[in-house]
Amino acid sequence: MERTLGELAQLVEGELLGDPEFKITGVAGLEEARSNEISFVVGPKYVNKAHQSKAGALIVPPKLQAFEKPLIISENPYLGFAKILKLFAQEQRTAVPGVSTEAKSSSGS
Repeated sequence: MERTLGELAQLVEGELLGDPEFKITGVAGLEEARSNEISFVVGPKYVNKAHQSKAGALIVPPKLQAFEKPLIISENPYLGFAKILKLFAQEQRTAVPGVSTEAKSSSGS
């Protein structure tokens, strides 16, 4: 499952700085994130980790915009990240490759 940064910025009601068509396939912490995942930064304490992160995009508060990655500017990066995390979690739960959403299981009795 993937979403564009434009879609994610709308979801969190944030301002997008970057390509709205950039594809994001998941969420992760700064240290674990890959180039197709989004992460977040909430304060100056995490700026160095954010600069070293392989995350493809970041959710940041208005005062932290000095990154060379696509950004979603949000007054509350925690909440924005939680909304995006929930979206990806719901879609992963409903989409199982190779299994129809119409599938039924029998009790075997």
